[in-house]
Amino acid sequence: MKLSELTWPMRAVAYLFIGLVGSVVAFHAGMQFETSRHCSAPNFDGECDLAGLAGPVWTAAFIPAAALLVLVTELMLLRASRR
Repeated sequence: MKLSELTWPMRAVAYLFIGLVGSVVAFHAGMQFETSRHCSAPNFDGECDLAGLAGPVWTAAFIPAAALLVLVTELMLLRASRR
C-alpha cells in the first residue's frame, strides 16, 4: 500500500506512531552515546549523571526534524494529488 492511498487519519496515526518510536530511539541513543563517550573513558573519575540529560536533548532535536519531514511529505502528497 502506498502512502498516497491512505486517508489522512490513517497517515496521522502512522506519523504519530513513527514519531513516538523515533523519540524513544533518539532518547536511548543519546543516553548511550554520552555514556559511552564520557563515562567509559579509562581516566574518568566523575559521575555520569549528566549523561542522562543527553536523551531528552536528542529527543528535543528529533521532534522538530520529524515534524519538518511530515510537513514536506504532506506537501509532496498534496502536490502529487493536484496533477
